[in-house]
Amino acid sequence: MKQVRVQLILLFSFLLGFAGPHVAAKDPLPSWHDGKTKDDIQEFVSSVTNPTGPHYLQPEQRIAVFDNDGTLLTEKPQYMQVAFCYARIREMVKHDPELAQTQPYKAIAEDDQAFLETASSRDLFNATLVANGGTTSQAYNEMVQKWLKTDTHPNSGKLHTDLIYQPMVELLIFLRANGFKTYICTGSDVDFVRNFSQTAYGVPPEQIIGSSMDYELKETPEGPVIHRKTTLNYFNNKNNKPLNIQRIIGRRPVFAAGNSDGDLAMLQFADHGTGPSFKLLVRHDDANREYAYDKGAEKAHAMAKEKNWHVVSMEKDFKRIYPHSPNRQKPGSSE
Repeated sequence: MKQVRVQLILLFSFLLGFAGPHVAAKDPLPSWHDGKTKDDIQEFVSSVTNPTGPHYLQPEQRIAVFDNDGTLLTEKPQYMQVAFCYARIREMVKHDPELAQTQPYKAIAEDDQAFLETASSRDLFNATLVANGGTTSQAYNEMVQKWLKTDTHPNSGKLHTDLIYQPMVELLIFLRANGFKTYICTGSDVDFVRNFSQTAYGVPPEQIIGSSMDYELKETPEGPVIHRKTTLNYFNNKNNKPLNIQRIIGRRPVFAAGNSDGDLAMLQFADHGTGPSFKLLVRHDDANREYAYDKGAEKAHAMAKEKNWHVVSMEKDFKRIYPHSPNRQKPGSSE
């Protein structure tokens, strides 16, 4: 009985850190180094949730949007969904001899990097459309789920969903604990991300805004089914992000997080509201624990500097990057 009571106490203590609205651990962001970025996040949340303060926001106004690749999980050496599409194409080539002789499918199947590096972006994009479509939604989800459970990152050997950023997951939890509704706004296929968003981030499928294939309703003996075509409905990137936020949420976000120029319009959209807002740009500057690169984020960093947005240094602000990695000292500190 004593052992049972101890287990219940431990379970209750754990839940205190991750429970519902207005319940938070002593340090809600334990994987973040102490410093200005962490302090400003907590100060912003405190200010907009204080009903007697000048910056108070009603719960329905507390909308937070996050990019996915590079903001919530590792995007190098290639986007997670691109890795899935290439794996899917390799399976398709096995069963389609004609496709096996057609580029860029042949190069993808043979991992011909020399060809892929010179292939046009349009050809590669069209190949991903073929890999993502031509099946029912149920069959597609089953393929994604199987891939997520078996495919590993080429450098780390970890499952792709093991490479989520622990500090950013804590941030999502912290925001939700304070009445925010969190959305993922991504350039990846909305159905692809829906397959892991709940378990990885605590974000339900209906709160994913992403690129979308065209759908078709087909009648079968078992009833109507959703069929995914091989054509794109819309690509949720750059200026399309604010448009789809408006289309799906109908509110301007007050918290926005991204990592690249593809997220710039979304960050600006949050910045141009009439009330308080928080703009966060993740910078990949830790080659030892993840990757170091700014390519594709030059405009976003320039705007962040001009507008005094918050830039998160993965090297300096993150104690640890992944859930499975240990904490480390802050560079230049003696902690």
